[in-house]
Amino acid sequence: MPTAALLKYMDNREHLARTLAAVAAKHRANGDPAAARTVDRFAAWAFAQAVGIRLMIDGIKATWTTRPDDPRSHGVTLPSGVFIPTRPYAKTTAAVLNGQRVRRMSLHRSDSARYVSSVIWQAARELGVPATDQGGAAA
Repeated sequence: MPTAALLKYMDNREHLARTLAAVAAKHRANGDPAAARTVDRFAAWAFAQAVGIRLMIDGIKATWTTRPDDPRSHGVTLPSGVFIPTRPYAKTTAAVLNGQRVRRMSLHRSDSARYVSSVIWQAARELGVPATDQGGAAA
């Protein structure tokens, strides 16, 4: 698939994630936390796809996957094998890219995808990986 098509798809995934996060916030404000968690899960899934595409374009092979010990936990698996969850209310994790620990982070609510994105972008910059923000994929 051409890079331009991937960038367009990535932008669509990110837009969907942000729209779903806004819907989840409305559910939370209306006192329906169960619905908010469900919508948050889909928002995190869409944003994980956008992050995965961005990494693939930059030459870092990452896979959108589920954690082996918790099939309900969605996230991005980095080349080092480290799983970064994007599911809302996920536990604190350490982000490692190409064997280098970046920092610890806590993922929660619909902000989870933004935490994942910011950590991956920071790691890419620190490691010298070309990670230009095309299409506003970094939150």
